[in-house]
Amino acid sequence: MARKVKCTYCKKDGTNETFYKEVIKGKNKYFCNQVEYELFEMNETKKQAETEERNNLIQWIMDEIYNYEKGMVFPKTLNGRVSKLLNFYPVQVVKEAFVNNYEVLSWAIKNKDFSSEFHATCYVMTIVEGSVNDIYLDFKRNQQHIKKIEVESSKVDTDLFDEITTVSVISNKNNKDISQFLDDDL
Repeated sequence: MARKVKCTYCKKDGTNETFYKEVIKGKNKYFCNQVEYELFEMNETKKQAETEERNNLIQWIMDEIYNYEKGMVFPKTLNGRVSKLLNFYPVQVVKEAFVNNYEVLSWAIKNKDFSSEFHATCYVMTIVEGSVNDIYLDFKRNQQHIKKIEVESSKVDTDLFDEITTVSVISNKNNKDISQFLDDDL
């Protein structure tokens, strides 16, 4: 007897007899068809890659900027503010903002006397947030430039193509006849 199930990808209702079934992490997951399952898998892979990039960024901030030792607790305010930036900006842009301000941030963490981690985090994030927009605009310009170059390189030079097709082909009927060249010399 068929029972009602819901597609994991598109959330449509159906039955377990008509839907495609896949076991994921020990649980039966149902999809309208195999194509939607493959789309679901691609999305999950993309999400995992983004999560890994995020975790690598936060680990880099802990190691390089804050000089935290392994096992030290990461400040929640910093995590929240970095996550807020990552909701709009790509990970590469946020990391570039930290890299560009690395010397200032490192010096401030080592030499300034902050009364708490919260104050240090606010100081660091104010500097980063102040420069991230400029870096993002440069990033967008570079992306547009790359896209423009790709479009231009994919275009065919029609003038050159027309020129090549209009050039007459010399026939090789009589290879020993050079009279056409001698007429110019007379």
